Order: sequence, then C-alpha cells, then structure tokens
Amino acid sequence: MPVLPKAINALQRDFGELCKKGGGQKGGPARGKVQMLLRNYGKHLNEYAHSETIEHLTTYAEYDPWHICFAIGLSWGHLAKLDLDFTGAVVGLLREWNDEDLKTAKQFHMERGPDPIEQSLRGAQNAVFVGCIA
Repeated sequence: MPVLPKAINALQRDFGELCKKGGGQKGGPARGKVQMLLRNYGKHLNEYAHSETIEHLTTYAEYDPWHICFAIGLSWGHLAKLDLDFTGAVVGLLREWNDEDLKTAKQFHMERGPDPIEQSLRGAQNAVFVGCIA
C-alpha cells in the first residue's frame, strides 16, 4: 500500500516515491532527500505566493492592503479559492458590508462550504468596526 494512497499534488507523489526508495533510518526515506525535496518545493511556493500577492495588491491598489492580505489569508487557510474576484468581493465587503459582495465571496468556497467564509468575514467586519483592523 502506498504511503500516501491519495496523493493530491506533485510534492506528495514525490515524497511517496522517496518513501518507496527508502535509504533512511528504520527504512524510511533518506533525510537529505526529503530536505532537498522540501527546499525545492518551498522555493517554488515562495515564488508563487509572492507573484500572486503582488498581483492582488496591484489589482486592488486603491483598497486597504490589510483587507487584501486578509482575503489572501482566507485562501491560504484553504477556506476559499485564491482568485482576483474573491479578493475583490472581500475588500469591497470589508470597505462597506453588502449582500452582493458576500454572495460573491461565498461562491469561492472550498470543501468546508461557504459558512466558514461568511463567519470569517463577519468576524473581520466586526474587528474593522471596533477599530482592531486599519
């Protein structure tokens, strides 16, 4: 049976291959190979995250950057798909609460459904209202 029977990305598949090859203590993957794998994927992730963040900050430059980062954080927290339209709905909603932006934002939900997005946005909106967030 594979180590990760339902690998969902290349990193997990590559790690599974390293596990099959062994070479490490107690039969596991070789530590150096795992470290190199994580280093290489980490570099790629950092490059991707930087370019995505710049794109969102540039697209919504007239909005509060904290609100843009909050939208990106919801995506990185695996609540919503990372998408410019999602970010637009979130920053619009945090600027002025409205049903249309809420409806749009909730359409980008991941496997946990739309409720965690709404709960997070209501929490953020309350924090904005009481002055906790710029």
